[in-house]
Amino acid sequence: MNSSDKPYILLIGGQKVGKTSIMERLINNKFNTKVEPTFGPDLYRYSVNDNKLNVIEIGGQLKCCHIVQSYCDLAHTFLVVYDITNYKSFLIAIYWIHYIRKQLLSDNKVVIVLVGNKVDSQSDRVINANLVQQYANDNNFQYIETSALSDFNLTQIFEEKALTRSLTH
Repeated sequence: MNSSDKPYILLIGGQKVGKTSIMERLINNKFNTKVEPTFGPDLYRYSVNDNKLNVIEIGGQLKCCHIVQSYCDLAHTFLVVYDITNYKSFLIAIYWIHYIRKQLLSDNKVVIVLVGNKVDSQSDRVINANLVQQYANDNNFQYIETSALSDFNLTQIFEEKALTRSLTH
């Protein structure tokens, strides 16, 4: 199956990095400060420029690894989210990027976008954006920073990053 036949975008990352909040803000234009953890796959439908996207969010627990594995072959794009105020979440995001690449060795057209969320908390930032951008460039994946709280750069994840590259491959 080549990447143009793959109908899904997979949204993964550690716990409490804001995956559900990103999708809720995009789809319902709402931000909830009390979000229940996602324990399995949640399917969202999102439209951009007349393209209907199926986004599957996977819970942030590493025990969900088997769920990610089962969806890897269906996805053309992987959005890997971390919290810019939490170093451990960044390490988990890097783990997921390596995991995806290991699972999909034969498909070099898969798009990976690292999403640094919670930029509304600049005073608590522990991850340097310039270093992450350089790391992304050196390792051939994309990087964008967002805020589900302030609705910063959320549509750009799909319009400029995930959607544009994945539909042109």
